Amino acid sequence: MDQLLSILLQNRGGSPAEGSHLQNVSDEHQRTVYKALAATSTYVLASPTSSNDDPLSLLDPRTNTLAFAMILTARIKHSPSSSLLLAHALTFAQRFDPRQLVVAPQELPAVGEAIILCADAARCRRAAVRPLQLICLRLNATPVSGNTVGMSAVDLDEYAFNVIAGNVSQSGVHLTPLHVQFLKVCLLAKNYKIARTVLDVPITDFASPVAPIAAVQDFLLYHYYGGLVHIGNKRFQAAQQFFEICLNAPSTVPSAIQIESYKRLVLVSLLLKGEMTALPKSVAPIVLRSCRSQAAAYLEFASAFASLSHTRAAAKAQQFAERFHADKTLGLVQQCLADIVRRKIQQLTSTYLTLSLGDIARSVGLVDASVPIEVAEAEAEAHVLQMIESGRVLATISHADGGMVSFHDVAESFDSLATTEKLERELASAAAADLDARDLDRKISLSREYLQRITQDKSKAASSTLDDDQV
Repeated sequence: MDQLLSILLQNRGGSPAEGSHLQNVSDEHQRTVYKALAATSTYVLASPTSSNDDPLSLLDPRTNTLAFAMILTARIKHSPSSSLLLAHALTFAQRFDPRQLVVAPQELPAVGEAIILCADAARCRRAAVRPLQLICLRLNATPVSGNTVGMSAVDLDEYAFNVIAGNVSQSGVHLTPLHVQFLKVCLLAKNYKIARTVLDVPITDFASPVAPIAAVQDFLLYHYYGGLVHIGNKRFQAAQQFFEICLNAPSTVPSAIQIESYKRLVLVSLLLKGEMTALPKSVAPIVLRSCRSQAAAYLEFASAFASLSHTRAAAKAQQFAERFHADKTLGLVQQCLADIVRRKIQQLTSTYLTLSLGDIARSVGLVDASVPIEVAEAEAEAHVLQMIESGRVLATISHADGGMVSFHDVAESFDSLATTEKLERELASAAAADLDARDLDRKISLSREYLQRITQDKSKAASSTLDDDQV
């Protein structure tokens, strides 16, 4: 280890980046470092120095990113239960330079897996959330050829907030295995809100030179996990979009991930539109057929939901309860049942200006022989309050009048400063998305793979025409 550290700590080539106090480490030096690290056994990488010093305490991840990553991974695999290694992982996430990992793109995903292993060994899944979040934010905020690696963790959080708010235009964000790992950890830890800092930054590229995705499975998992996170945050429109992207992935054989996405897409569509929306025509027919056959229970439930009959929908939910429980979608199904009541309440607003809670409970079917009127009124009030909070209705409840609900027209005139600012942000976001799409189209049209495919297709077409002429 002492000899390896001497190689790592020796003067490196490169010159300071313009406008930055950091040193750009040359690719030649990084390759030399990687060869030395790759030739070193895992046992040596996990060992202290001859003076019993911790190598990770001697290395700065900003200038020794590759070495820090490989030593950290080896240490965690050797002793995953060490809480000190989680502190080292957080230090790495706060200071690492993505550009130094280009020579060994497999190492950053290995770091992510090691961090998760360490958190699991400590029986604290939440411990992996923050390091993985910072790694993803730094990857999003740091172009490989840029000079923004000097950002602190606080600066990165602020930068991500500005990107999400539309105050900063960000392009060239790559999907990496770290994004998938981070979303999975957030789901297991039930920490949905923190995932938004990464999830709300649009992915525009997949060929990351730092940590490229290994297979289409990473693409599918990212959008499947992302849809689940959006459900956890009650952002059903975004969840629907992510599930549709997952289903739209070109495929000759349906994936289990796509089937699970379809099941949840059915339920999310019910919450959004009250019915199962038509899928885009770009979904592969074989995928669509397989999804429909595997999700027959969900389609039957959707048919019952569309009738707005709570009794019928509840019967279907009871009939397929075991299936929904096994698929871990029972919570969404219960939300759909509650939404039937709210939709029926919303229908009442087009007919009545004032109704008592008892009348509402009777109109939407909350009252029966087994439910006392007081309980039904309390449930109706809870539904109305939830609808007021979510903005679905504008109403007031007066208990002084015996529980009377007054429905009001929408007061928004759409001429406020806040509305204008929101419109400007949306227009700027749409313009930025258009520029990104044009840039991506240009890159694809100039790529070697695309040109080869076009040439092959033209050759096949010409050959087919020639054969027809000969016949």
